[in-house]
Amino acid sequence: MTQPRGLALSPNGDVAVVDTGKKCVFTFTPKGELIHTIDMTGMKPERIEYLAFSKQSDMIISDSSNHVVHIFNSNGDLKMTLGTHGQSGNRDDQFYVPYGVETDKHDNIIVADRYNNRIQLFTPKGQFMATLLSDKDGLNDPTAVFVTKDHRLFVGEFEPQTIKVYDYKI
Repeated sequence: MTQPRGLALSPNGDVAVVDTGKKCVFTFTPKGELIHTIDMTGMKPERIEYLAFSKQSDMIISDSSNHVVHIFNSNGDLKMTLGTHGQSGNRDDQFYVPYGVETDKHDNIIVADRYNNRIQLFTPKGQFMATLLSDKDGLNDPTAVFVTKDHRLFVGEFEPQTIKVYDYKI
């Protein structure tokens, strides 16, 4: 590895690591044995950093330089892409530097849309559901998201370097 970044635990206990330098995602057993690699160089990413798993072991990976979120199945095949590759935007179906990603108990996909200062929610099939939070809620530069089992949404902000906690009711 050259630049390991995001880590995520799959439903079956495997650990996935995003390597920004190699533009790959490596999956390891709990004992550290490499079992799978997703090579994303053909997608021309510059900054893949964050990932999450669905309950079905789909891997959700943010590609911030291309303003998209990729969803791969458990075999490493691309299922879908949220956003428009290479185009930033502020419509509901667009991102401007997506960063942190997460799934909730219903496998909805939560995306920290960094430069749009918002948290977006999508169905497991990639349909836009809602803007959960935005700059109107005091959100600024969101980079990380996490949902707890007791329905709390943690949001990390790069500037002003804070963690905010919200009720998450869907």
